[in-house]
Amino acid sequence: MWDFAASSDPFVQVAIASGLGAAAITLLLFGSSVLLRLRLQAQQRAERKFLKTWRPLLTQVAIHGIDPETDKQLPGMRAQKYSARRFLLNEWNILHDCLKGSARNHLTRVGYRLGLDEIAWHDLKHSNSLGEQLLAIVTLGHLGDMGAWDEIVAELDSSNTLLSLMAAKALCNIDPDRAMPLLLEQILSRSDWADARIAGVLTEAGPAAISKPLRDAILAAGPEDREKLIGFLPMVYKTVASTVVQQLLQSDVDDRVLGACLKVADGPLELEQVRELAGHPRWHIRMRAAIALGRFGEKDDCPLLLELLADREWWVRYRAAQSLVQLPFLNRDELLTMRDSVDDPYGRDMMDQVLSEAALA
Repeated sequence: MWDFAASSDPFVQVAIASGLGAAAITLLLFGSSVLLRLRLQAQQRAERKFLKTWRPLLTQVAIHGIDPETDKQLPGMRAQKYSARRFLLNEWNILHDCLKGSARNHLTRVGYRLGLDEIAWHDLKHSNSLGEQLLAIVTLGHLGDMGAWDEIVAELDSSNTLLSLMAAKALCNIDPDRAMPLLLEQILSRSDWADARIAGVLTEAGPAAISKPLRDAILAAGPEDREKLIGFLPMVYKTVASTVVQQLLQSDVDDRVLGACLKVADGPLELEQVRELAGHPRWHIRMRAAIALGRFGEKDDCPLLLELLADREWWVRYRAAQSLVQLPFLNRDELLTMRDSVDDPYGRDMMDQVLSEAALA
């Protein structure tokens, strides 16, 4: 065997060296995996031990407030170890996100007593870790730290999507009224902000802060920007949303804006315009009108929906049938009678299809 290993054939020597190298790398990777696993398990044990003490305490003070004795003890309970600081910041922010009203106020007071503002400021200024920077911004937002306003505003322009969104959310926590003009500018300029994420930020701001600025921005915007902003109208006060939609539907607006308005229309103020748009020359507008009538139409709108069952476009017929079936004041017998009254064979077939779908649902 050793004679073979000592062979002067260079190909044999290369093969042996490659095999030994591969074996060494495999052992190294295996050892690294084991060490990482052990480290993760140790971290998880430390976190469970930490939360066993801190979670009940934070929950208690959030619900009941801080009694004088606990208030005296809190400064001495400040986390010193790096891992403990991370665990505390995570748990405090998770609770803050879950709670509202006085419970949030109690948590904010606890945060300052525990020095979370100092930890967050240090990480925001000195950390190179994206995770720590994100946590710092979220923490300062939950603390309502007005002194961090300028630093957080600067992160709105970050090329990192998540960092910019967390900055937007933090600004809404600190001062939603002041934040809204900045956020609306970013919403229109950043294509990397997903609508669902934007909705989460606006929810944090609340309807009191976003209703008037959003209304003014929609009415002043061009067609493309209007179409995007209209999608967030369900998050404002309903009277404001209905007034904006009614005003736009009564105006000479782009078909894209009409479609966007019909998607969010949801009240009697818009009903007359929706009825008129059921006869629009563009089929997708007729389809949106049919869907809207299913949300808030009245008994008098049934003949109009029956007319749409004879539309030349399949999708218009389908949505009209769905709207009839979902109207709360019609029972199955009435729907069958309406189906039998439809002269158009495609309309009758569509009613049969949608009634079958409803029975299976």
